[in-house]
This record gives sequence, C-alpha cells and structure tokens, in this order.
Amino acid sequence: VFTMHDHHSEVFGKFSQCFQENSKAIERSVLSLVPAEHLISYFGSPSNLRYLPHGVDVNFFETKDREVSRSDHRLLCVGKNGYFNDENFDRKGFGLALEAAQELDLPLTVAGPKSNKAFFESIFASCDKLNLIFDLTEEQLKEQYGLHTIFLHPSIIEAGHPNLTLLEAMSMGLPVVGTYSGVEFELNGILRVEREVDQIVFRCKQVIDDYEAFSRSAIRSAHSL
Repeated sequence: VFTMHDHHSEVFGKFSQCFQENSKAIERSVLSLVPAEHLISYFGSPSNLRYLPHGVDVNFFETKDREVSRSDHRLLCVGKNGYFNDENFDRKGFGLALEAAQELDLPLTVAGPKSNKAFFESIFASCDKLNLIFDLTEEQLKEQYGLHTIFLHPSIIEAGHPNLTLLEAMSMGLPVVGTYSGVEFELNGILRVEREVDQIVFRCKQVIDDYEAFSRSAIRSAHSL
C-alpha cells in the first residue's frame, strides 16, 4: 500500500523524476492513496488509486467557547513556505497574508519551521503587527489556534485537500480564508479566494461581520472529517 503526500510531483511536472518515481510506486502497488482528489486525474486515474481525505482529532483540537469583538481579531498562518530548496518562494502565500493584515490593521502570526525566516528576510518584512514563531510542538500549535480568530491559507499548491492545518483550525472554531479547491467536501467553514490581497481582505471582512455563524460552520465542517 502506497500513500503519496508529495506536492513536488505537481511543482516539477509530469516529465520530472519526482512524478515518474511516484507514478511507478502507484503502478506497482496493490492500493495507493492520495489526500487530494485532483491528484487522481493528475496521475491518470489508475484503478488502484483512491482519494482518502485528511481527518482531524476533534477531541484534541477541541472547540473553545469564546466571545470575539471586532477589535479582538487575530490572523494566523501555519506551514512551511518555499519549494524544495527555494525557501524564498511564497508557496503558502505568507506575503499575501501580511499585505492583507496590514490593510485590515490586524495582527498576523506565522507559525512554522525556522526556514520560514528566510522568506520574510527576502521581502524585507517589517511590520509591528507581524509575529513569527518557529518549531512549535503540537500542544503549542493548539495553543496558537486558541489565541487567534481567522486562519489564512492562500497557498498556491498542496498535496492535501483539505490539508491538516485547515481542519485543525476549523475544529477549534477558526473560519478559514484560503485557496482550498476541493469539490467532494463543500467545507462551509472555508471562504475561498484566489491569491489576491483584495479578495483576502474582502473575505476577512465578511468573516468579521458575521463571525459566530462562520465559526459554527467551521466547527461543523471539521467534525464531518
């Protein structure tokens, strides 16, 4: 049984060694699993390839009762930026999230590995509302979800739809503004955007205007998985 969680097969394309090696592994397997439905057709829809979405432990990433006023909102991004050995490529859309946070005048936290620091240094990011935190344990990450209200994920490519961080955030009641493109699961807790700052800002304002309803939708979506 083979499970494929590698976004580089798409980044480098179908003529790459990465794609060819994964294709060979799928071909030789009894059963192969991918956590993104679009990867089925990307790999030619072989009969032994199935979509198995990520799930979330709703008992660990549990909903917290909280009242959020308009002035309390805090934005959060989680993940590792870059492609392969290019740490400066904004795959996760952290730069877009920072621009949106500045326009909304809201604080933004970006959590991930220390390699994320290279990207922010490359764009000379200087914002008193930006907080970078690195190498969190799962307990520390859970704490950060609890301290924030809106999850931003304007990623350009992912091997998981939905990926784990979206489900974790929604399980704790955070609506998501992001580029999730799945169709099998509607996931009403996600407000979909293109990788454009204006769209991110607009969607965030929508969330803020009716936060309780969007938060409830996020929780229901997470519990469905």
